Amino acid sequence: MSTLYTFGCSYSQDFEDIDSHLHDGQKPSQLRYVDEFLNGVIPPTWSKVLSDLLGYDRINMAQGGSGNENIFENVCIMSPQFKKGDMVIIQWTENHRFRWPSDEEDDLWTQQLPNNYWEIPTLSKSTFEEIIVIRNHPLYRKQLYNYHILLEQLALSVGFDIYYWSMSQDIITELPKDRKYLLSDKLKDWYSVYSTYFYKMKAYTVTQETNGIISDGHYSKTGHEVIGRLFYEHITIPKSVS
Repeated sequence: MSTLYTFGCSYSQDFEDIDSHLHDGQKPSQLRYVDEFLNGVIPPTWSKVLSDLLGYDRINMAQGGSGNENIFENVCIMSPQFKKGDMVIIQWTENHRFRWPSDEEDDLWTQQLPNNYWEIPTLSKSTFEEIIVIRNHPLYRKQLYNYHILLEQLALSVGFDIYYWSMSQDIITELPKDRKYLLSDKLKDWYSVYSTYFYKMKAYTVTQETNGIISDGHYSKTGHEVIGRLFYEHITIPKSVS
């Protein structure tokens, strides 16, 4: 059976892989949503919805807080498992995120996020802030797109399909329309942002679905269901149509 491999950040992470407690000891809002609005029943994320529709097995490597270097590295690590007939979907995240070697373990990265400076002795707050600013430079997006050259040659050589998307405002959405960029034919009329198009198609976030009772910009149960179906419809359009 073919396998769907998915990579990305928290927008693609399975609910059951979310850390049950934050650093302040509180339960993450996504899990509160599951408890309070879904009676504790873990919902499928878009990749599970999609794999079921395709009739594929699924391996989801998405991790909350990941930066693009980490996402690409995970693709590299998993690439020996890709086989003919498989499908790979990569959800790139914001380039502002970067990783920095841990001062505690030689083989551990710390993920640095724009709104969450992880204090370590080898990275000052001022350096952190300078990196966050410079990583918005277009060259970082160009670097990311150059990864596609290698990935698509691998896909062609092995015989698997590969697709990309991103919740970042600029990444992917600035590129010319192409079937390998999920829903790229739909985005032009919706300000070139996935989130705007998702909302139009009734793929709601936790905040939207709970009417603000739980504040969280990640997608709800119905949101993931809609996104999975939208991706399925895009993927199953005959390749002669684009």
